[in-house]
Amino acid sequence: LPTPEALGIVAGWFAFQAALLRLLPGKEFLGPVTPAGVRPVYRLNGVAAWVLTHGLLFGVLYPMGWLPVGALYDHYGEVLVTLTVSALAFCAFLYWKGLNHPSGPDTTYTGRVAFDFFQGLELHPRLLGMNLKQLINCRVSMMGWSVVFCACLVAQYERHGVVSTSMAASVTLLVVYLFKFFWWESGYFGSLDIMHDRFGYYICWGVLVWVPALYCLPALWLVDHPIAWSPWLMVGVVVLGLLSIWINYQADAQRQRVRATDGQTTVWGKPPELLRARYTTKDGEERESLLL
Repeated sequence: LPTPEALGIVAGWFAFQAALLRLLPGKEFLGPVTPAGVRPVYRLNGVAAWVLTHGLLFGVLYPMGWLPVGALYDHYGEVLVTLTVSALAFCAFLYWKGLNHPSGPDTTYTGRVAFDFFQGLELHPRLLGMNLKQLINCRVSMMGWSVVFCACLVAQYERHGVVSTSMAASVTLLVVYLFKFFWWESGYFGSLDIMHDRFGYYICWGVLVWVPALYCLPALWLVDHPIAWSPWLMVGVVVLGLLSIWINYQADAQRQRVRATDGQTTVWGKPPELLRARYTTKDGEERESLLL
């Protein structure tokens, strides 16, 4: 059942990440043009927020004995239930906001309540000066994914007096992967789910409940089921994982570089093969998207 401790963890995490998004310095970034001709505004301070979050939690508060981060594992069931209920309430708020106080002209209302609740009404809702997709998807969910893995490593050490090689490899790769995400955060704003998917139950409940419930399972399992890999196996897994992350990053970076230079660059030493896709937005203006 939900508990005051779980509610405190969830509320504190939301407030902390919202404060970092609003208060940390970072340049403004304009996302791709929406069908209604609007360019959503984001703040690029993800790397600073990532460093401050992990440094404060695991480098200051936990070593000083002020925050038992490993206890998150003990309360995780309560946290998931609290997230489930609060996420549903937040999705209801998004539905109400889209009907009564939309943030822009890209809001769509079909009149089919179940469909509109599931899909969402607004494409880029804003609240208190923040883009809610950036706050919820990136900072609350993705940042939380990394913190949960690190907290599981701490919990394993506190319970068993050792960090298993499998846990070390898993946490290392996940932390690197998510640091890469924040390093590349501006690129994420050009992805399909940010550009085209509306912000309702489909995305919002997914990132708030599905991610911590399913994506965190490997670390949650390993806490009380430590698997002792040989050092060579651990190194091999980490090397292959880092290579995969690098390939993924390079693919995204190539796509961004090609668009930023209008194709006047090289990919693997050769001129890129391009597709110039023309389309007309809802405001009647013809635009072009450069595809690699």
